[in-house]
Amino acid sequence: MVEIGNPKRPDDPDNIPVRVINWLPQIGIVGNSIALTLTTDRGGFTSEGKHQVYMVVAARLRMDREMARILRDALTTHIDLLTPPPNKGN
Repeated sequence: MVEIGNPKRPDDPDNIPVRVINWLPQIGIVGNSIALTLTTDRGGFTSEGKHQVYMVVAARLRMDREMARILRDALTTHIDLLTPPPNKGN
């Protein structure tokens, strides 16, 4: 079982970079796993000098149903923490 909020940091022998993701172009089922491809946009210029934005893969994740539920619940909790309470008025 994965502990959410466990203060022990995992080992990171591959020095995985932090990536800001802003696209979820692919989600599906692969065998008994849920598969996510997360992407970010990157800018550049065409040979004609026009600005161009395109997607690049930031991460590919595969997880079982239990891990997907843990991730869903953790995201829901943290989204709720970022969401201001409704203004109830006076």
